[in-house]
Amino acid sequence: MDLMERNARVLALKTEAGRLKDRLDIMARQLEGDQDAWWHITTNLPETVAEVNVRPALGEARQTALALATVIKTLDALEAGNQQTPAHPVADPADEVKAARERKLKDARARAASQS
Repeated sequence: MDLMERNARVLALKTEAGRLKDRLDIMARQLEGDQDAWWHITTNLPETVAEVNVRPALGEARQTALALATVIKTLDALEAGNQQTPAHPVADPADEVKAARERKLKDARARAASQS
């Protein structure tokens, strides 16, 4: 994973963590009895129509808390990876093939020189 891809993942996870935290705050208000957090009436409908949404809080809070914990754990792992530099740089397979060919050519030239 290159640095740009890792940074994009970290940004996406931080954004999602913020959203999850906002949802958990609303659910905490619901569970504490805040009436406005329990239901919502949509007012941009015709006068004869009302839409009331009741939000089930406890199960959703539990699932959201697990999702947030997972996001935070993933963020920690990605950010730890950003701070660490490998002891040995990761070799490009093409460079390894090139080096092997050069060794073989050098060995072949040495054998040919010793036979002449």
